[in-house]
Amino acid sequence: PQTTEPILSQHTKQNVTSTKEINQCSSFRLLRVRFLIVSLISMLLVVVIPFSSLRQTPFLKSYALNHLNQSISARKPVNITITRINSSNQNSMTTTVNVNLTRKFLSYWEKNNVALVIHFNQNYYQRIDFLTIYRELFPIVIFTGPDPHSKVLHCPDGGKGSYAYICLTRVVAQYPNYTGYLMAHFDVLPIFYNLEKKDLNRIWIPMINLTDPSKANDWQWTAPHGKQAFDGFFSTLRNSSRNNSLYSKYLDNYMRNAGKNLPLSFSDIFYLPKRFVSDWFILTDLMLQNHLFLEIGFAATSLLMTSTTISKEIIQLNGETWSGKDLIISVRGKNNVDFHHRIDHQSKLHQSFVESIVRRSLIN
Repeated sequence: PQTTEPILSQHTKQNVTSTKEINQCSSFRLLRVRFLIVSLISMLLVVVIPFSSLRQTPFLKSYALNHLNQSISARKPVNITITRINSSNQNSMTTTVNVNLTRKFLSYWEKNNVALVIHFNQNYYQRIDFLTIYRELFPIVIFTGPDPHSKVLHCPDGGKGSYAYICLTRVVAQYPNYTGYLMAHFDVLPIFYNLEKKDLNRIWIPMINLTDPSKANDWQWTAPHGKQAFDGFFSTLRNSSRNNSLYSKYLDNYMRNAGKNLPLSFSDIFYLPKRFVSDWFILTDLMLQNHLFLEIGFAATSLLMTSTTISKEIIQLNGETWSGKDLIISVRGKNNVDFHHRIDHQSKLHQSFVESIVRRSLIN
């Protein structure tokens, strides 16, 4: 009997289908059965072996992005379908074998039960569908924003980003059982495999800069939510400290770490360990009452909660504004870069960059 060799093709849904035509001749029934078994085993080897290699092979910095994009998603099952066609009457019998390639390992963030919070300062919710890619890494991804949406934790108090710290407070209150909370603005790309090296029991924030109040004459300092709001916030702490030792501790922490200076930090990425949650609730509520700007608020709260020294309690993150040009150069040899800023998720090139970071994090 004539036979045709199985053809293996991979579709976007990563279904692998092989069709084998076998004439139904009774004298060769045993041969056909053996041939089908051998074919099935061969196809399983073709699918499973490359996938196993992908999981075990470290990321090579010289890989082009298209090599990464050819990898099999760790969460997708693969179906193998064998169709036998009777050449005499064109009747066919199809058998589908489900090969479950769902990854059996947990990502670093899943093992450590860390929640990812993506904050929108405006209604750019059309990006959410793409940003769900982060669910490949995290046990939960929570979106927050100023406008109601079925996929968003509504945070109108955030003032379109000006008081984004209160949105993190809302998330922690609603999802309280996580080891820590990594918050990022929607256009920030955390470099997850570099962040995995950080201590999850410490605060993560970009570099905190201290400004002499007499020189706070530019930026947001002159706005109502700047120096004026900080003075009001600090005055509230002082008044409360007279009858509450906890507030006294906050003031002592701040004076030891910053003196009389004003704090400032890039605030589009921040990590809050669970051990600081109760302090975070108290301080962010006071900041919101005084309408303190987020880039002052995140920095101030970090210093107020630090009971020892900055070096022991806070990890300062390093970031870059992504050029939007070369994907490989962007990650090659940059083990000290913790995030990239200004990612346009509607750009195919930018999407590819995000996908490459997520995939490298899975196989790192």
